[in-house]
Amino acid sequence: MDGTDSLREAPGQDTGVDRRDVTDLFRELNRREALYVVVGSHAMLHHGGDHLLPELKLLIDGDTENQRKVLDALETLPDKAARELRDADLREYVEVRVADSMVVDLATSLCGITYADATSQIEWDEADGVRIPYASLILLWKTKQNHLEEDEPDRISLREKLKGILPEEELHSSPVTEGTSEGFLGQIWRKIF
Repeated sequence: MDGTDSLREAPGQDTGVDRRDVTDLFRELNRREALYVVVGSHAMLHHGGDHLLPELKLLIDGDTENQRKVLDALETLPDKAARELRDADLREYVEVRVADSMVVDLATSLCGITYADATSQIEWDEADGVRIPYASLILLWKTKQNHLEEDEPDRISLREKLKGILPEEELHSSPVTEGTSEGFLGQIWRKIF
């Protein structure tokens, strides 16, 4: 993509999130040299998707120093909600939600995929002079291999986009749950308000 659509709005949707706020957060993450990749609906929109959820989902490196960089960047948001997190939260929970002027979901692993696994599948784009690391289509596919109904539309869209790129049997295999962020019975999704 050429950067002009990198943070485009979803047609007919108002998520209540100002794209400048999102760009400013990416700028703060980059300034701190945080290791992260944009996944979820923002990455889907980057690849031509047509819906956007209000939360920004980031897969981050699980290293303690990197987690601190990410949380420091999140503390630049107006409500300073990231201050409510404990140092251990990103180790103890599969996903951590920070609800500030925007909602940011942080994960150190999605469907068994870590940041280290994702680095070869990052596609860089730019918006307003800020470089943004987005998940590639293949990485998005891997992070959607779960049993969440809310991800089914994305799996359908990705399956179409990846025809001829991934083997047909991989595109039609059943989603996995072991080691994923979807085991809500055994995992707690911490919400910070």
